[in-house]
Amino acid sequence: MREIEEECAQRLHIAGKIGEALQYFYAPSDETYFAMHAVFYTGTFLGQTPGAAEYPVIWVSPDDTAPFFHARHVWAAQSLHREGNLSHVNP
Repeated sequence: MREIEEECAQRLHIAGKIGEALQYFYAPSDETYFAMHAVFYTGTFLGQTPGAAEYPVIWVSPDDTAPFFHARHVWAAQSLHREGNLSHVNP
């Protein structure tokens, strides 16, 4: 939640856990493989915090056309969409 406050200047209520994902990838610049672990939650923004956001909040629909960079983000959005648990997704 601290990262949400710092990066998006928003307070957050965590409503539930979507799941966890482990994504492996190769970084040519480091000539090594990495495993990135991520935990995904549903939540609701409660309002802005003092200060400026480091990044803008961009709303995307949790479907196959959403512009996600990492495969684990696609998996989380599809899991949320597949389960029909969109009650905590802001418009």
